[in-house]
Amino acid sequence: MTSRLDIRPAQVNRTLEEWHALALTFLSSDLKCSPVASSPTRASDSVRTATWLPSGPPDQGGTCPGATEYCHRNDDGKLTCYARRLELGRPSLGRKTVSRLETWNTLGLGDKTTLAAAIIDAAYRSQVEPSPLSTHAGHPVERPILRIGAGGDLATRQDGEAWAAALHWAGIYRPTLRAWLYSRSYGLDGPDPLEPLAAALDTGHVHNLAAYLSTDPSMVDRTRRALEPGSVYEHLPVAVLADTHAQGVEILDDLGRPHRPLVCPVDREVRTWPTADRRPGDPHASGACSRCRACIEPTGRRTWNQDVIFPRR
Repeated sequence: MTSRLDIRPAQVNRTLEEWHALALTFLSSDLKCSPVASSPTRASDSVRTATWLPSGPPDQGGTCPGATEYCHRNDDGKLTCYARRLELGRPSLGRKTVSRLETWNTLGLGDKTTLAAAIIDAAYRSQVEPSPLSTHAGHPVERPILRIGAGGDLATRQDGEAWAAALHWAGIYRPTLRAWLYSRSYGLDGPDPLEPLAAALDTGHVHNLAAYLSTDPSMVDRTRRALEPGSVYEHLPVAVLADTHAQGVEILDDLGRPHRPLVCPVDREVRTWPTADRRPGDPHASGACSRCRACIEPTGRRTWNQDVIFPRR
């Protein structure tokens, strides 16, 4: 794969410009994640830094083979999964994610890799090469980011292989970009979608990604098995979705995680950070994730990022 993404697609005959145009349709703006926001309450559509596919179990049209009853339960009319809530509450978003998945599923491994690399490149360019009309005109982002799976997850092992290859390319040709994801696509019956990424991180083939084992109170045993010594996942950090901070700490204790966890400053019970903010002297507003970066920055060959707790909202 070259720096211009001009590889020969295995199945689909698209030009470079067509791959980039398609990549843009796969990116969503995300107020919390993005380093550039139009205001503290509105994401910038010119800077789209998150991928988003349908949430939920595959038998319900989603891309989350590791979904649990906990993450997709409905308490008092409120779904736990925030991504699914948004997909249902914003029908245009829901339709867009379905259309993306339909396109993605027509591609073989080579073309998925090309598209994933084009998605990375499009997110990178929107941040570091601002147009004169963009919110951050004249202020390119120095540390560009990409959130993989703001909605949905890795649905198949082929998906994991495609993203691993694309991130390897990005590590060479877009070295300042960092990506992160929280995934439950591990410990499944059959090949795990997350395994290619975990293995690539362990060998150093990919070094620009922070990959979290996502868990909740209903799947602690599955996460514990994944963290056993010798497992391809043992070096990955854990992200806990729990009813409360205290329950999240208990889960991490049960998993034998020895270090102090981070509690998301936006999702903690007593919120300390806004979703996005524009501080004095800032040229524009930016999201909390891009400011905090605790979940984003990989720390060397093995991603010893802090475990993180997300109290359910």
